[in-house]
Amino acid sequence: ISRYSNSSQSSPIEISFPVKRSREGEKGYEHSIFLEAPREEYLCGFCKLVAKIPLECRNCGNLFCARCLPMPSRHFRAYSEFQCPSCSEALVLKEPSRILKNFIKELPVRCKYHARGCNERLTLGSLPYHKKCCDFKSVACANCEQPGNAKEFLMVRTQLDGKSILYVCSDLCSKEVKFNQLLKNKKLDIALEMYYEVLVQKNKQD
Repeated sequence: ISRYSNSSQSSPIEISFPVKRSREGEKGYEHSIFLEAPREEYLCGFCKLVAKIPLECRNCGNLFCARCLPMPSRHFRAYSEFQCPSCSEALVLKEPSRILKNFIKELPVRCKYHARGCNERLTLGSLPYHKKCCDFKSVACANCEQPGNAKEFLMVRTQLDGKSILYVCSDLCSKEVKFNQLLKNKKLDIALEMYYEVLVQKNKQD
């Protein structure tokens, strides 16, 4: 990425909207997840993958992933000190139109866990939610750490907030996890009752 050395070029322009950063790596979406080859105008000008959290060059309309953009030298989000790799003009950014962002969100994709057996046909916009609840995602038992697909496990809600979900491989592991949570919450009477149940169940298995 080249910087301008000519002082006659326009000075850096502050971006008036926040530049979000992706939590899932620094590049765009891999071509392999799409059921159809994505159009070239959806690709990031830097990584050449489908743009993730896209921003658009005002001059040529080329898209860029928020994570792929070079960090400006100032505290605010100014990028026009850099050249756009597509049109070689000052890299002045804007948010893409809502229509364009919706087109990208509606691109058909396969699940991240396709190789593990998931055959769901999804859209790019629904992919983050699906990955959280996919039956074929890789999980490990919260008690014994046995790995497997989520659909093969039981789900236990935590005692702390009732919202977080833990995966356990058996009813016995479920009780042990709940027992440990009760101890953390200092609910000793209930914990002792559950501990007795676990001992009885273990003795029956032995």
